[in-house]
Amino acid sequence: MRYAGMQLLLSDIQTDPSVAQAVPAMTADGRCVRCGQNLTIKLPIGLRYCPVCVNLGRVVEGQSLYRFDAPKFPPTSSLTWTGELTPAQQVASDQLLKSVQVRREHLLWAVTGAGKTEMLFPAIASVLDAGGRVGVAAPRIDVVRELAPRLAQAFAHTSIGVRFGGAPWPKHDVALTVLTTHQLLRYYHCFDLLVIDEVDAFPFAHDEALMYAAKHAVKGSLVWLSATPSKKFITTRSRWQNRVKHLAETLSWSAFASTQAGLGEKSQVAKTITDSVVDAVKISGHHASGLVICAGYRLVGADHQCVASTIKGRNSKCPRPR
Repeated sequence: MRYAGMQLLLSDIQTDPSVAQAVPAMTADGRCVRCGQNLTIKLPIGLRYCPVCVNLGRVVEGQSLYRFDAPKFPPTSSLTWTGELTPAQQVASDQLLKSVQVRREHLLWAVTGAGKTEMLFPAIASVLDAGGRVGVAAPRIDVVRELAPRLAQAFAHTSIGVRFGGAPWPKHDVALTVLTTHQLLRYYHCFDLLVIDEVDAFPFAHDEALMYAAKHAVKGSLVWLSATPSKKFITTRSRWQNRVKHLAETLSWSAFASTQAGLGEKSQVAKTITDSVVDAVKISGHHASGLVICAGYRLVGADHQCVASTIKGRNSKCPRPR
């Protein structure tokens, strides 16, 4: 199905819309169903429209959004990547896979160069192999263009689509979609796994409509990638705060410092990571015993105990932060 998992205005559809579920595009109180915002403007004809997502086509009260089902694909063997993860990367990848298997939200916290994309591959493969749909979204078009060929190479036998403003509309159904976060506004309960890259970057980090779109485009596990997640992003997620002291065993955070940086830079990165997590732990009301940050530190209470990590294929002994 060409529009599988999408929610579209009638003007966007070039096939029979009767196969889709029609829902009101705007609620009675003026909230846009596509972007979730209530900032309508009245047209000269007296009808309200949503200016927030108008770049994807104007949502006017009285219109409908047409939501298309997203059926499963046949089971397959999708991963063609033959590389190997380092032991530290494997730990983070295994934690991510567990979260995806139980449809849990997950934050992969890693500095640039730590291999976040490769750590995603087993989780992506697990969904694709079961016939599911995967979306990988980023705020910027240049990141989408960089990610698409890497994913196409890693999943060479998987149908893949690329979506951003100005790109051609999809001509056929695909199992793996690489898209900008704005394009998520066109999807509803589509993805069994949705990865949002660079959650700290503009415009995603400051746009409530894009956060709304991400949460409504997914029907399975939502995975966040970031090198510098904000305190607000971490501390406003109570489900993470409540499990933060069990991070090493059950949660869904994985933090890495790249050994490609100089030792001093790496030490500062690790200290920044640990300080941020300690702040989050204090806010959440939990202590951090057993919390492992794979930049080379184990937090015990508010103390830092140096541990050895192997990241990007190099052994590193991290100095005690000062």
